[in-house]
Amino acid sequence: MSNFSTVSNVIWNSAGVLRFPFGERRYRDFILPFVVLRRFECVLEPTKQNVLQLYKSKGKEIESLLKNETGLDFYNISNFNLSELCKEPNTILEDMKNYINGFSSNIKEIFKKFKFDKLIDELHEGKKLFQLCNMYKDIDLSPNTISNVEMGTMFEDVLRRFNDQNPDGAHYTAPEVIKLLTRVLISSDNSSILKKGTIVNILDAACGTGGMLFGMKKEIAQVLPIKPEDISVYGQENTDETYAICCADMLIKGENPDHIVYGSTLQKDGAEGELMDFVIMNPPFGVEWGDKKSKEDYDAVVAANKKGTRFSHGLPPIDNGQLLFIQHGIDKLKPNGRAAIMSDNNPFSAGKAGSGNSEVRKWMVESDLLEACFKLPGKLFYNTGITTYFWVFNKNKPKERKNKILFVDASGDEFYSPMSKGLGDKHNELKDEHIEKVVKLYQEFKGQEHAKVLDINELLFDEVKTKRLFQRSYILNEETLEKIKLGTKFNDIVEKHSKDSFFASEANSVKDLLKLAENELKVLKEKLKKDESNENLKSEIEEKQKNCAHYKKLNDEIKSDSAIVMNQYKVLVSQEKELTKEEKQFVDTISLEIKKQENILSVLSKNFDDRKYLNRKSFEQKMNKLFPELLADKSSSALLKEMIDTCGEYDEEADIIKNEYDSEFNDSEILKHNENIDEYFEREVKPYSPTTVMVKDSLVVGCKIEWNKIFPKKIEEKNIKDILLELKENVKAMSDLEKEIDEFFKEIVE
Repeated sequence: MSNFSTVSNVIWNSAGVLRFPFGERRYRDFILPFVVLRRFECVLEPTKQNVLQLYKSKGKEIESLLKNETGLDFYNISNFNLSELCKEPNTILEDMKNYINGFSSNIKEIFKKFKFDKLIDELHEGKKLFQLCNMYKDIDLSPNTISNVEMGTMFEDVLRRFNDQNPDGAHYTAPEVIKLLTRVLISSDNSSILKKGTIVNILDAACGTGGMLFGMKKEIAQVLPIKPEDISVYGQENTDETYAICCADMLIKGENPDHIVYGSTLQKDGAEGELMDFVIMNPPFGVEWGDKKSKEDYDAVVAANKKGTRFSHGLPPIDNGQLLFIQHGIDKLKPNGRAAIMSDNNPFSAGKAGSGNSEVRKWMVESDLLEACFKLPGKLFYNTGITTYFWVFNKNKPKERKNKILFVDASGDEFYSPMSKGLGDKHNELKDEHIEKVVKLYQEFKGQEHAKVLDINELLFDEVKTKRLFQRSYILNEETLEKIKLGTKFNDIVEKHSKDSFFASEANSVKDLLKLAENELKVLKEKLKKDESNENLKSEIEEKQKNCAHYKKLNDEIKSDSAIVMNQYKVLVSQEKELTKEEKQFVDTISLEIKKQENILSVLSKNFDDRKYLNRKSFEQKMNKLFPELLADKSSSALLKEMIDTCGEYDEEADIIKNEYDSEFNDSEILKHNENIDEYFEREVKPYSPTTVMVKDSLVVGCKIEWNKIFPKKIEEKNIKDILLELKENVKAMSDLEKEIDEFFKEIVE
C-alpha cells in the first residue's frame, strides 16, 4: 500500500465499524488516536526489540539512552503492539492500557489529552476495541511506506474529511483562507527574512489542530526559496483534543512537538523568549476573557497591563478578547516580522474614545504597525456565516507605505464562488483566481474600486466633553408625582433597613453559604491540579460551581431588591400569631416609612397647580413651604432635593443660572483629529445650543475603523419622474387589489 491516498481511504472507511453504537459524529474521537497510535508503533518497530533489551538491562532511569536507541524523541517499553493485543481478546482492554502506559511521557500526555483511556473503555463496552485493533494492525504506516511528508498530508486529509462530515469549525479554518492569509503575508519583500542560514519562525497562538501552521509552512516552502527544514512552527492551544491532534501531527511530520504548548495564551506566552518572522492566527470570536470561568485569564491579563508588557496598550471589554490576541501576536514579531490575524467586525469599531478597544487601535495606527485590513465574503467558515476580516501588521513597512493603511473590500461576488453543497455554515469558497485578485490589490496598494488607502490621521478622531448651563423649568402635577414615586430617596427602605437585625439574619445566612461553597470549590480545584484525569473531581467541581452561582444570585437579590423587604413586611403583617420582639420592631419601622411616604404624596397631590416655574429659586420656596419638616431634618433634606429635581426639565425659556451646570447633561462632540476646537464650537455647537460649553481639557483622541464609511453602500439615484411613475403604479396595484377583495366578498355573500 504505497499510495498514501489509498491508506487515507482505508482509514476513512475503517470508521464505518463505529456507526453502531457511536454514530458518525463520534468517528473522529476514536479514529484519530488510533491513526496516531499505529504510526508511532510503525515508526518504533525497527528498534522495538533493542529498546526492550536495553530497558531490561539498564533499569528505569535511562530515558536518554532509550531515545538515542530509537533515534526519536519518544519510545515504548511495553511488550505489546496491536498484533500482540489481538492474540488475547479476553484481556485486550487491560493490555491496551498497559501498552499506552509503556510510551514515553510526552506520548502519554498526548493520549491523555485525547482522553484515550476513556475512549478505549467505551470501545470495549461497545464491543469495538478488538475490531479496531485487528483492522489497524494490518495498515502499514511505516516510514519506508509513507514518508513524514506523505503521512502529514494523509493525516490532514483524514482530519479534513472528519471536519467536513461534522463541521463544528471551532478548531478548523478552511484551507483556502489559510492560503489567502499566507499569500498576502509573503507577497512583500522577504529579503530581510530569508537570509542565508536563518530559520524562519511561524507562530499561531490559537493553533487548534495546527491547520494554519502547517498550511502556511507548506505554502511558504512551495512559493519561496526556502527548505521545509528551515521553517520552524510554534503554537499554543488550551483545548485537550485539539492540542493532542496538533502534537501528534507535529510528531508525524517530524516536527518538534515541544513547540506546541498547552495552556491559555492569555495567561502565559507559550513561546517566551522566541520572536517570530510570521504570525498567523484565527483567535476565538466574542469569547469572554474576564468571566468567572476564566478568572485566571483575567488576573494574568490585568497583571500584564503595564508599560512595556504585551497587553500594555489597552484592555478590551471582558466579553470579547480578540484585541488581546492581536496585541499578543504583534508583540511576538521580530523587528521585520509580519502578522495576519482573523477577527469579526467588533475589534474595528467597538468602544468610544478612551476605551480599551479604542486605545489598542490608536496604538496600532499611531505606531504605524497596521498595514492593511481585508473584509472577506460571508459563509466561509464551518461554524459561522458572519462576515470575517483579517488584519495585516508589518513591523517594517516599506517607505512608500509609511503612515498609510490599505483597506480591501473582498466581500463581493467577484471574490468567491458558491459551493455546490454546503458544509455546516460554509457555503462559499475562495478559488485561486479569487486569492490572486486579493493579493494583487494588496501588492498595488492604491485606491481603486475595491481598495482604499487612508492616511493614519483619517482613522483618528478627537472627542471633547460638553456641559450645559443650568436652565430648567419646574412643574408640579400628576405626571411629576408619578416620577417622584420612582425616586431613589423616596424608595430607600432597603437601604435604611436591610441591616435591621431581623432582615439581616437571612442575608447573613446566604452570605455564609456562599463563602463556604467558594472555599470548598477552591479546595476541589487544588486537588484536581494533582489529579487532572479524575472525572469524579470534575463532576464535584461542576456541581459546586452551580451552588456558588445559586448563592451568589440570592445574595445579589437580597442586597438590591426592595421587594424582598416589602414582601417580608406583608407576610408578617398578615400573620395571626404573635410577633417576636425583632419582628415587631421591623414591622413598626416599615409602617412608619410607609406612613411618611403616604403623607408626602398626599401633600403633593393637594398642591397641583400646573404652573410652569421658570426660576428654580421660586419653585424651591414653594416646596420648602410644603415640607418644612424635611427641610429642617438633615437626613431628609436629600429627599426634598430629589423631589425638586424630579419636577424639573431642561427648558430654553427658563432662567439661566450662571456658573452652574446641569448635572444630568452628559454629552460629547466628535471632531476630526487635530481640528481647531474653538472654530468647531462656533460653527457646529453654539448656533444650535448657546448654553452648551466645551470642556477643552477633556479632549481624548480615539480611533475607529468603520467599514461602511470607508466603503459606503451605493444608493441607486432616481429622478423625480421615475419616483412618481413608481408611486402611480403602486397606487394602481392597491386599487386593483381592493377591487379583487370586494368581488371576493360579494361572491361569498351571494
